[in-house]
Amino acid sequence: MLTEDYLIRRINQVIALILHAVGLRKDGQIQAALTNVDIALELLLGMRSNLIKGISDASILQILTVRGKLDIERLALVADLFKEEGLLFTAENQLQAGRQDFLRALNFSLEVALADMANLRPEQIASIAEVSQSVNGQPLAIELQVSQYNYYQELLAKEDSVLAAGGVSRAQIETELGLLKNRLQL
Repeated sequence: MLTEDYLIRRINQVIALILHAVGLRKDGQIQAALTNVDIALELLLGMRSNLIKGISDASILQILTVRGKLDIERLALVADLFKEEGLLFTAENQLQAGRQDFLRALNFSLEVALADMANLRPEQIASIAEVSQSVNGQPLAIELQVSQYNYYQELLAKEDSVLAAGGVSRAQIETELGLLKNRLQL
């Protein structure tokens, strides 16, 4: 069983690797940044990154569930890592690989948000909006559309100031909800 101190150290290492990967991406050092993402995924999930990328999202959620409770803090970091990798692949013009990472990032980000809407932070709202924009116009799995729909429904309960701090407006959310209703035939 992992101790809390050990997990906290691991999480801090992962955060440092994410920040370093972002800096490397901005400096154009894409391969080095991709290596950081791989190392961080391995630290978080305890298996080789090539295995992680080959398993389903449901399997990752299962790995991060202990005694019936989803570890949303680590899942949020996994979402950040897939988002960063999506940005890296997009920078390398590997658009299909980037899209797959953005889809995973969106799925995991929505899982985190829906698991703890009461504590949703503006940065999370902004990140979900950014990843959603990255997959805009692409066909999404029905489960992902349902998660988006539920997220937007919950988001409408937030105050306008919280939405604005996250870079979205109530009108944008209502528009997205309308589009999802049509797609889902609700």
